[in-house]
Amino acid sequence: MSNIRKITAALLVLSVFLFALSGCSSSPKEPITAETFNSTMQENNFTVTDATSQFEAGLVNSVTIAVNKAATYQIEFYVVPSAERARSSYEQNRVHFKELKGSAAVETEVFLPSYARYTLTSDGKFYIVSQIGNTFIFAQNIASSDKAEVEDILKELGY
Repeated sequence: MSNIRKITAALLVLSVFLFALSGCSSSPKEPITAETFNSTMQENNFTVTDATSQFEAGLVNSVTIAVNKAATYQIEFYVVPSAERARSSYEQNRVHFKELKGSAAVETEVFLPSYARYTLTSDGKFYIVSQIGNTFIFAQNIASSDKAEVEDILKELGY
């Protein structure tokens, strides 16, 4: 087999693999509601606060802050008027987190039409922002001892 055919075959296999990995063959993720976020966080012993009034009217539909029982970190959940605004907010947080990246850092990123997720682990701290539809969720400055707990709760929420 010639080199061109080998390269073409490899690219075809890679394309199929990436398509399967991207989730394009499955249904898109659906955003949760603020009510679902609130109840899930309360079931996991978080203190939940509505912070919507801290934002200019029309900028957000709702903002909820959940603080873990030990009060060592918080997770913020936003519902905004449009998916475009949520994606823009996701991007702003992603860029901000990238600026915090130290010399020994691990990043992950998934970027699909209906879903985006970025994580950074750097200098013993964990950062995450995730967007689905017109919602986004983030947490920052999470101690490495709390990282698994944060990842588990975000997985339970679907983010």
